[in-house]
Amino acid sequence: MEFEADLRFLFNVKVKDDDDDAQSASNNSVINEEQLATLQKLIKDTNSNIDAFCQVMRVEALPDIPANQFAHAKQLLEDKEKRQKTKKAAEAHA
Repeated sequence: MEFEADLRFLFNVKVKDDDDDAQSASNNSVINEEQLATLQKLIKDTNSNIDAFCQVMRVEALPDIPANQFAHAKQLLEDKEKRQKTKKAAEAHA
C-alpha cells in the first residue's frame, strides 16, 4: 500500500477513496514545528504540489502528519529532489 502512495505522489495522481491508515495510527502525536519547517522547505525546493503530497501522506494538511511518518515523508521529498538534480545534470551535459 505504501508503494502505491509513493507512485501516486511521483506521478501526481489523486485517488478519491483511499483508506486513512495514517489517521488511524496508534500513535496520535503529529510532527513538531521543526519537522514541519523541514517538509515545507523540501516541498518548496522540489516545487511539489502540497495537496498531492498531503494525499499521499493521507492527511488533511502538513501539520497533521503523524510523527512516526516524518522520516518517510522526508525521504519521499529528498528522493524527488535527487531525481530532479540528476535530471538537470543530464540535461546540462546533453
